[in-house]
Amino acid sequence: MFTKRAERLTRSARTGARAGRWVALSVGLVTGIGVAAFAFFRLVEDPRFCARVAGVSGAHRTSVADVIAAASLPACRNVWLVNRRAVAARVEALPWVQSAEVDIVWPAGLRIRLTERTPAALVVFDGATGSPEPQAALIDATRRVLELQAYSTLRQPGLARLRVPSLPSGSVWVGQTLHDPAVTEALDAMARLRALGLDVTAVRIDSATGIGVTANRRLHVLIGEPTDFARKAGLFLAIAARIASPERVAYVDLRSVVAPTILYRNGGVHK
Repeated sequence: MFTKRAERLTRSARTGARAGRWVALSVGLVTGIGVAAFAFFRLVEDPRFCARVAGVSGAHRTSVADVIAAASLPACRNVWLVNRRAVAARVEALPWVQSAEVDIVWPAGLRIRLTERTPAALVVFDGATGSPEPQAALIDATRRVLELQAYSTLRQPGLARLRVPSLPSGSVWVGQTLHDPAVTEALDAMARLRALGLDVTAVRIDSATGIGVTANRRLHVLIGEPTDFARKAGLFLAIAARIASPERVAYVDLRSVVAPTILYRNGGVHK
């Protein structure tokens, strides 16, 4: 009897000890979590870690002030809690910005690195009702509008001019991607003809004559429908090489590849 009673007391003591250890561990764990949470919230509220834009690089056409404004950092948000991807997305909404990367600079700075867009062409909207001169949009290869001004103000030496029919007033704005079919057709024609060896400096989309371009030796060329580009390019290069006085030529008509025509300014026609 004595032995069994001793065993029961021993087991009870052991159970109590284990329970005591678990209680102590639980109390310690809760205390540790509380201390960690307190320290975290104190750190979050520490003004020394309020996020700020510490530097902007790669901004050539975009002002640093515009980048900081677009970043739109919340008032005294802890730098480690800032959604950097969201900041980059807001900066990428600026017209000239192609991509943005945001990194943390200790202790509370954000460094923003930009890659800006490259202008590809100048779109000139002809025939705007009531406008003293046509409007023009500077675009990149994706047709994003980088700038929008009067043509005389926005002239860009070295960039091809894409002349298209006017769009409704207010339908074009900076930062927009132009989905107008005439703009798409003109940009595509420029790229394809340049790839075939033509030095294209201007493209015109006309409802009556189709695609027209200004190319090698400042010759005006009627391409017509966007077909047979390779054949038309080959014909033009052969014809242009044989023209002695390009300034006398009104245009070269390649709308029919079987009967190309040269119209001279004095009214003469050569087939």
